[in-house]
Amino acid sequence: MSQGQQQCAINIRVIIIRRIFNPSEIIRIVFAFKEQGVHKSFSHIFINFFKISKGMKPASRGQKKKKAEHADYTEKELQEIDKEYNELMRNHGIQESYGPKIQNVVSTVLLELLSKTTNEKEETLDLDNLANKSNNCEYKKSRFPALIQRIKDPKSTALIFEAGKMVITGTKSIDQSRDAAQKFAKSIEKVNKIKINIVTVQTSNIVANSQLPYEVNLIKINEDKQLQGSINYDRQAFPGLIYKMQNPKLAALIFFSGKIVFTGAKNEHQIKKAYCTLTEILKKHESIKTQKS
Repeated sequence: MSQGQQQCAINIRVIIIRRIFNPSEIIRIVFAFKEQGVHKSFSHIFINFFKISKGMKPASRGQKKKKAEHADYTEKELQEIDKEYNELMRNHGIQESYGPKIQNVVSTVLLELLSKTTNEKEETLDLDNLANKSNNCEYKKSRFPALIQRIKDPKSTALIFEAGKMVITGTKSIDQSRDAAQKFAKSIEKVNKIKINIVTVQTSNIVANSQLPYEVNLIKINEDKQLQGSINYDRQAFPGLIYKMQNPKLAALIFFSGKIVFTGAKNEHQIKKAYCTLTEILKKHESIKTQKS
């Protein structure tokens, strides 16, 4: 691991220590830094997270609900975002291959557990039984309170908690995430011989990559007075500039090469809207070097 990657790892630990208790938030951070080679194992970062946070109080239900809320677009707004995105791609001569592509969807799933014989509600899942009789899973209760299970189609990983909650990560779309939730639920039903109803499947975070057809001057962007308070750039600690957008509310990691990583979105249209806004800003700070073909 290079010095820059080591510093990224330190930054992740600092963020975790600063009381980020939501597991989906930790997944978001890991995915944001994964391509820089900082962490290769999800279970490793989760285990470290729970070691650090042991004994600390989790966020209240009200706080969790507030974090989960996100703005929904009307049909007219969706059409306007699609129109703006298509016009931007056409007017700037940007190929579709440069547009944002979803790399990971993180979803929080709430399960209702029912007895197959009495149809009465059950309070907890038997994770020990699930671990012993299931394939492709890890469960070490002393180190991490959730069972980690994987499936190949759609390729995804689930963190299954005994209270009847799941965090699903690794899918490439919201539909895939819902499909994965159904398959994980059926697997639990079959092994534990209980009835499961999926109450909600809520998208916690979407991570997407995109590429501009030109390089950008991060130093000039960092000096842009109109962006002060929304950007963070320390090239000795991390090679990318972090831009915290307010509308839509998400974060963008911007690299000199023109690569952009969006994280914190709740739907695909938020990413499209962010890409349109960001492209107009970054065009002003295009590097003097020749554009990419």
